[in-house]
Amino acid sequence: MNHRFFGNLRIGPRITLAFLSTIALLILVAGISMSALGNVNQALTLVTKDYYVKVRLLTDISDEVDQQARYVRNLVIFDDAAQRAQEIKGIEGSRELITGMYAKLTPTVQSDTGKRLLADTLEQRAAYSKDVDAFLSLIRASQTEEAKGLLANTLRRNQLAYMATLDKMSDHQQQQMDKASDGADREVKTGFQLIIGIACAAVAVSFVLGWLITRSITRPIGRAVLIAETVAAGDLTSHI
Repeated sequence: MNHRFFGNLRIGPRITLAFLSTIALLILVAGISMSALGNVNQALTLVTKDYYVKVRLLTDISDEVDQQARYVRNLVIFDDAAQRAQEIKGIEGSRELITGMYAKLTPTVQSDTGKRLLADTLEQRAAYSKDVDAFLSLIRASQTEEAKGLLANTLRRNQLAYMATLDKMSDHQQQQMDKASDGADREVKTGFQLIIGIACAAVAVSFVLGWLITRSITRPIGRAVLIAETVAAGDLTSHI
């Protein structure tokens, strides 16, 4: 059927058909390539513009909380009023920085798991901040021993619990980042395999079409030559 179809076509349409078939396969390869690249770009955007930003903010918040612990420790060590005032100023500045970081972080958390972890973190932050406020009040009142007791009994414990929730949320975002990165790798591999497969199919189709077109051209010519030679030999019974 296909051979008869090719045989009924003129040479020009045969070549055009083969050319268009090859172009169609190349367009398919280009489409798959663009789709794969789009998926990879989306995954990488999530990694660089979303998950990494969250991990970076959570790390910075954790670093600031750790810095506050140093300020608190210094407040129970120093007796000089000027030195204590400097440490208190450091705590207040750090808390303002953390508030700004949460203002950036909160709108970016969209998943249910992320929102739950953020709520746990903010709850622990509130408990820790309450202890810090009480601690600073005792320091300002020169009640150093009471401040040491608060630090040893509750403030330190709430600080560690707060940092644990930060680490848990950061780990979750890191897992999401790794997952997106792995997804990008899979898209690259899948796209590469599809492109190779379709490229091989394009080569095979081009070869088959080329062979069919060549055969549909050379066979009639060969038959015409044979008839011409037969007629030249004096046999006029051949049918053209």
